[in-house]
Amino acid sequence: MEKLLRIGIYDQIGYIFVGGLVVMLFALDGHFIFPAWHLPNGGFTNLLVVFFAAYVLGHLVQATANMIIKEKKSDFSPEVKHILEDVITEYGLHSHDYNGAFKQMMSLAKWKDLTGEVGAFNAHYGLYRGWALVFFLNAMAASYYILTHLNIASHEFWGFNIILSLFASYAFLRRSKRFYAYFGEKVVSTYLLVKHEIE
Repeated sequence: MEKLLRIGIYDQIGYIFVGGLVVMLFALDGHFIFPAWHLPNGGFTNLLVVFFAAYVLGHLVQATANMIIKEKKSDFSPEVKHILEDVITEYGLHSHDYNGAFKQMMSLAKWKDLTGEVGAFNAHYGLYRGWALVFFLNAMAASYYILTHLNIASHEFWGFNIILSLFASYAFLRRSKRFYAYFGEKVVSTYLLVKHEIE
């Protein structure tokens, strides 16, 4: 129960942080587009609305990222493929169904991982992937705005916004791939440890 709660907390924090970035960039960009506009002032009700908006937006971003940014789950090393073949045989999966085999390993690893690193690495992967998508979309939106408003006086801000957003998107995408690799390695090592204990 404690492990499930811990994994759930990781996921929820990720949604809030990703959605919070959307709200922050929306407020920053909105200030330059509509100088008189600003986020609601402090107060419990207003903060609750902003928090809820960030939470919902986090879910939407992560759902979109799931459809757009896909890892090559079949791109395993020969050693890992050998382990996956054993899992395929054990669970009666279709031949070379490495994706299905990895999911079986992941389920067992999440349940038996005492360190919580499987859930933590997966949550970090989702967080960085979500941030990468948000910054990329922000760069695209800023580019569209500057191209359709060539006479605006704040070109410096929008140019800096685009460059910084593209850099952040690339950096966080690289970071997400690194944590996906950590996640995969931890799943495999935890699965092998559990199998060794059973045998």
